[in-house]
Amino acid sequence: MQPRSIAKRRAVDAADVLPDDLLHEIFARVAPGLLDLIRCAGTCARWFRLITGPAFLRRVGISPENTRHRFSFLFGAFFGPEAIPVHLNAPRKRISDSPPRFFRLRAQQTGGERLTFTSFIHNNNGTFNYAKPLVSHRGLLLMRRRMPHDLEKIHLAVCHPLLGARSTRLLPPPPQDLGTMGVWYDMTGYALVTAADHRAAGDLDHRRQPLFQVLFTTICFQKKRVYAFSYSSATNSWSAPIKCSQTFGLTRSGPLAGVVSGSIVHWLYTNNINFYTLNIFADATHVSLTEIPIELKSGLPPFPCIVGEGKLSFVYTSTDNVLELWTKREQDNDHSAEGKEGWVQSELMPLEVKGIEILSFAERSCVILMMQKECPTIFSLDLVTKKIQPVIRENRNLAMFYSYNGDEMWRCKNHVLYEIDWPSYLFHLSAGS
Repeated sequence: MQPRSIAKRRAVDAADVLPDDLLHEIFARVAPGLLDLIRCAGTCARWFRLITGPAFLRRVGISPENTRHRFSFLFGAFFGPEAIPVHLNAPRKRISDSPPRFFRLRAQQTGGERLTFTSFIHNNNGTFNYAKPLVSHRGLLLMRRRMPHDLEKIHLAVCHPLLGARSTRLLPPPPQDLGTMGVWYDMTGYALVTAADHRAAGDLDHRRQPLFQVLFTTICFQKKRVYAFSYSSATNSWSAPIKCSQTFGLTRSGPLAGVVSGSIVHWLYTNNINFYTLNIFADATHVSLTEIPIELKSGLPPFPCIVGEGKLSFVYTSTDNVLELWTKREQDNDHSAEGKEGWVQSELMPLEVKGIEILSFAERSCVILMMQKECPTIFSLDLVTKKIQPVIRENRNLAMFYSYNGDEMWRCKNHVLYEIDWPSYLFHLSAGS
């Protein structure tokens, strides 16, 4: 073992003395396998500096135009395979290895270029077979595991896909028997909150915050009330459910994945006239409801997102077919202002062709994905620079977002955008997850 260790050390020393320009040439040849390049960046401080430099990122085509986004970029999306029905009385057999798959979104594609479909989730001997990706946040990925012989409970897992098996945390099911509560066992909303979110919110005791928290909501049809549950990675346990009585008479609208602003998660609700945000703290200790004080004349629901320094915002299609961005000025609970006070409106882009639908939002990159149905193409729109560009053009790749039935087309809701977030990656790498 000693000669091998010496040889390894000599190889490291040889790489260390190479000049920056030569290392850049080597890294540029690694770039087509972007995962390998990202893992190289986590090797040492020098390699991280060379790989994350704006000039090099632009060279390999993964740097946004806006340098403010230097530390995050949209990489691709996870999507879950269709589950194979399993009879409860059937003998247990090991099913095929089928974790959530991944495809990379490329900002600029040539005519002959195709997206790559693969998976880099460590499956832990079948742990994530037919698992459903739910939401990603700051490099972490929340999935719902498929447990055919335990359907009455919710089985969740959180991992950092870039770090492999050591980052996997299997969450215990919520201790409450949802059946006896009269609660639908499925989730009506979910979110991930990290220690970095608490830091961004100015929490002075952020070191005491858990590495991550999982928040989900479910509904009790008998009492017409929403319940929220919170999991803490620090205690590996769930909180007691909190009743969200504010949602009585309202219907959930918009994405199932809530948007995170600091340590608060926001979901969209409506009474078919006005829209509201249900706001729940990450530890499920406080809940509030806020009416969105902007005129939504087109009748279309606004799409919630976060821009700037954690400011709650909405992307909205007006009656004039103009895509607008509404941003809240202050992140406080003072709603005494009337009308549109406290909100800023800006025009993102005029819609040259009607029929654009917003699909997803990448919060760290401030990018939304949208589809124009009349000429099926998926575009990305930077909410800060207002730059728009196609990311998927081929019909076979569009099927990852849409399913077809004759002339009908409906959205496939099982894809989850995944961003490379350098600070999160290095933090979990150094913390050993």
